[in-house]
Amino acid sequence: MSSIPTTPFRRASERTDVLDAGGGVNGPPQSTVTIHTTLSVKGELPEDAKARKGTDLTNPKDLLGVRKVPCLSVIPAASLIYESLAMRYGAYEAPRKDGIKGYGPYNWRDKKVKASIYVDAAIRHLMSWYDGETDAPDSGAPHLGHAKACLGILADAIETGNLADDRPKPGNAAALLEKCKKED
Repeated sequence: MSSIPTTPFRRASERTDVLDAGGGVNGPPQSTVTIHTTLSVKGELPEDAKARKGTDLTNPKDLLGVRKVPCLSVIPAASLIYESLAMRYGAYEAPRKDGIKGYGPYNWRDKKVKASIYVDAAIRHLMSWYDGETDAPDSGAPHLGHAKACLGILADAIETGNLADDRPKPGNAAALLEKCKKED
């Protein structure tokens, strides 16, 4: 049997399977086949791949799994829970002028999302939290969750082509922030 060279990015495996061509589950085997498989992954592994607890770089599933983007397991549960509380409020509990509660899940996909509305709301929630108020008085959900919900809606609108991009003409904010950095 020939040996297939392996590297951290390429793993060879061999297994022998018995194929049953006609005898049924309990019938006699008809032929034996040796299967050679090679897993080849292009490019470099992410830097954190080797550091991820329990990652076996010889296991094909681990090798593929650590390369998948995005790596959703690095998002803190509290962050997702906060955002979901705010999203639930908007979808099912927010009082509307017509007396119905909630706007429905993913309601922002029904019409274009005006960027400035969600940027303003996110900033208001951040400032309320920063000024000492943990939860929004209307929903009882954390202000940080509402801010994340605003940003999540903006991201979704961008990715679904549903953003009404009313941002002002580009300015020099990035350059100004760079200029304001303190030198060590």
